[in-house]
Amino acid sequence: MKKIIALILALLMVSATLVACNEEEIVDETAADTTAADTTDGETEAPEGNQKPELVGTTYALNNTATWAKKLDGRMEATADYITCDWSASGIEFTATLKGDVVFEVDAKTKVGASKEGCYFRAYVDGAAYLNGESPYYEAKGQSWITLKNIPEGTHTIKLVKATGYTLANVDLKNVTLDGTVAETAPADKDLFIEFVGDSISCGWGVVGGYDGAYTAQDATLAYPYLIANTLNADYSVVAVSGQGIIKGNPGIAGGYKYASPYRSTTTEYGFARKANVVVINADTNDSYDNYPVENYINALKSFVEYVRAKNGNDAHIILVCNMMRTDYTDAIKELTNTLGGMSSKYYYYKATTAAGVHTSHPTAEENVAYASEIGGMIDAILKGTYEESAEPAAPTIPVNLTPIYSQNFDNATTAAQAGVTPLYNQTLQPTIVDGKLSVPKTGWKDGGPFGTLVGRDVFASTPQKYVIDMDVEISELGVIGLIFNGTTPAASDTAYRRNSAFFVALRLGSGVDKLVSGTIADKAATHDIYVRTAYFKTADATQVTDTKNDKVALDLKTGDTKATLKFTIVVDSSVADGCQVNIFADGTFVYGYKMDNNFDVNVNSYISLWAQDAVFTIDNLVVSTFN
Repeated sequence: MKKIIALILALLMVSATLVACNEEEIVDETAADTTAADTTDGETEAPEGNQKPELVGTTYALNNTATWAKKLDGRMEATADYITCDWSASGIEFTATLKGDVVFEVDAKTKVGASKEGCYFRAYVDGAAYLNGESPYYEAKGQSWITLKNIPEGTHTIKLVKATGYTLANVDLKNVTLDGTVAETAPADKDLFIEFVGDSISCGWGVVGGYDGAYTAQDATLAYPYLIANTLNADYSVVAVSGQGIIKGNPGIAGGYKYASPYRSTTTEYGFARKANVVVINADTNDSYDNYPVENYINALKSFVEYVRAKNGNDAHIILVCNMMRTDYTDAIKELTNTLGGMSSKYYYYKATTAAGVHTSHPTAEENVAYASEIGGMIDAILKGTYEESAEPAAPTIPVNLTPIYSQNFDNATTAAQAGVTPLYNQTLQPTIVDGKLSVPKTGWKDGGPFGTLVGRDVFASTPQKYVIDMDVEISELGVIGLIFNGTTPAASDTAYRRNSAFFVALRLGSGVDKLVSGTIADKAATHDIYVRTAYFKTADATQVTDTKNDKVALDLKTGDTKATLKFTIVVDSSVADGCQVNIFADGTFVYGYKMDNNFDVNVNSYISLWAQDAVFTIDNLVVSTFN
């Protein structure tokens, strides 16, 4: 496993600087039968910055005679005029003796309009990324030329890989020009063939670029399928349709899987000439966003898995991946795996740690590396016959035999200040006492945000390293409600909310990170769930480290509800040797637990502050207790 992790990290280091991006919602497109694209005469106007270069050497056609070029994806088809290159991470590989420039002519047929059109390629020479100046990317729009400049004289293996996903561009690879000769035969197939089936996660949304809904916001070579294939030295196919699901979309993931390239033609189903040794299916996100009932989704998934089994044979290992962005179908997918026969029938279940990501929580490049390590290790063990399913650990429980050290039911206070709740920092949080509860009015979004002390330092002056905070929360409008637990900042220097060694637990509407949902429970109960979000601030410089979790709180919200009510419980244990363990509960049910990589000490200068934005809520029956 260490070797797998090291190899994947080495792959990641050659990439460009990464900034994550948010959910890509692709408008459904009609899959219609098409004829082969018209060939160009070399005079078609090229996009600005991608003019036809002066060609030196021999031009080799990329078509059905190019047996010297290996198609990286079995679904790539060779016609008399070109080789199709549509799916994520598809491309070609060949060996040639040459010197100087290598020029590919391609025709990138865009699938969406406006500024989103186009695609990126990445190039590799002898296994190493070959840069386009300082960039790893080569852009193609319409008829385009991709030039690998100044390759040293010698015999080299050249690989061109499409970084952009299927729904944004289909590409014809037309020819390659080089000063030299190509080898007579293509690089040999590898012993292992893995098929990855999925959506935008498998396409690499969220690993590069500032999100703009375009090809500049994804790179399939940094997504976990490509990383796994490289690490395990496998041939691969990434059948991923961004924005669609097993049910959702046209053609949808299940529908698109049946064809070599459904946006080109749905006349003849794909023949599966080469059957996969392993099929990884990760498609529980977009159907969940569209609120398809669990039963409907699982029935559709079961039918699809049975089709995958029929096409790839009984020897194929099928892994159902879930939980990367949505948790709605997680338990049902695990149950389906068992229903299908489990390990004895070569069906497996992988529950991912839900991605933090950014925007709508697509996994970041770093999270893809972690997924690749875990799923790649799982595949490796399955193939070696050493894989063993491990039982999920029992969920934590709220400690018993609690000793209360502070309580506030707000019955005996007429103002928030009398109850010890005072504004902090920018002085904009102004709660009141209404009907014996702490009532927090709506405060709009502000830089730094409105904060107030909820539990003062005096409460923690002699507190052991373990404590529990309980409160009843009634929410009528929600953006974010957060509790920040301070650990080490002295009172005199505590003037900003980004405090050294503080950790953060929040309730929020929706699971997004940068694009927050806000609104009344009456308006949003039917369409958005309440989630728990966690984060903490590094000791050294108080920079935020966001934990990898957005977990849904299981509340029975229905259309017509005007309020969401829950008992919110947080258990803190900073006595553990390698960090501070925080477990979060809603109505007594475990939601999520996380451990910070610092050893937080809740005894030193500790207090709890309240943060709220775009929220209207009350707090009652606030209790802090210690436990052994």
